[in-house]
Amino acid sequence: MMFMLISVLVIFAIALLPYTLALFVSVYPILMTIGAIFVAICMLSLRSLLVGGRAKAGWEKVNSKSFLRRQLATSLYHSSLNILDGTVVYHLVSRYIYGAKIDVKSSFIPRLDEPDLTSIGDCVFGANGVLLRNTMFYPGGIVRYGKVDISNHTMILDRAVVSTNTSIKEKVMVAPITAVYDDTIHEEGTVLLGTPALNLTRKTADVEMDITSEPVVSTILICVLSCVQRFQYLFSQIRSVLCYTK
Repeated sequence: MMFMLISVLVIFAIALLPYTLALFVSVYPILMTIGAIFVAICMLSLRSLLVGGRAKAGWEKVNSKSFLRRQLATSLYHSSLNILDGTVVYHLVSRYIYGAKIDVKSSFIPRLDEPDLTSIGDCVFGANGVLLRNTMFYPGGIVRYGKVDISNHTMILDRAVVSTNTSIKEKVMVAPITAVYDDTIHEEGTVLLGTPALNLTRKTADVEMDITSEPVVSTILICVLSCVQRFQYLFSQIRSVLCYTK
């Protein structure tokens, strides 16, 4: 009796195996996302224990206990979000679990270094390889932790670097392979180019410009000239064919 029952269960499991595999494949991304969110919640508690709440700007000595705790807390943040990198959930977890001040509706937010020390405004575009540095090392074994503030409608292009304790004003475009430091002078709506960054003005004067169409006579003349050119080309082709036949 027991043998028959086990046989029936085995046959039933084999019959449902394709459907079970299909169901597992379909729900696998959802399960991985839920697992990553749970890991992020656990990592948040560990980060709070390591840095005593939220990370703050300041100075540390390399290889000191506080430095190692800070570095471990940052590593926990990045490792918990590796599986979500490049997805919408990455920004949602950074905003609502880790408390980063970012616009979750934007799909082009640069990768964060330290969520507690980074603030990104609305409609910010970050291209490939953009680096936001909340940590800077100095000679003598000194490390500085500082904030990075990026205002609304800012565009940061490929391989640009925003250094520690730096604020970028609204509507600024950072050119590719450009380094922006805390002492970089710029105004709203300018372009920063190079290292050290040059402040290039790109705002036009507030002058109203009207869009006007071409006069009818000018349009007719352009059409006539175009037709004449086409007929000249056609006649030249006919003449060359006649000469070749002779």
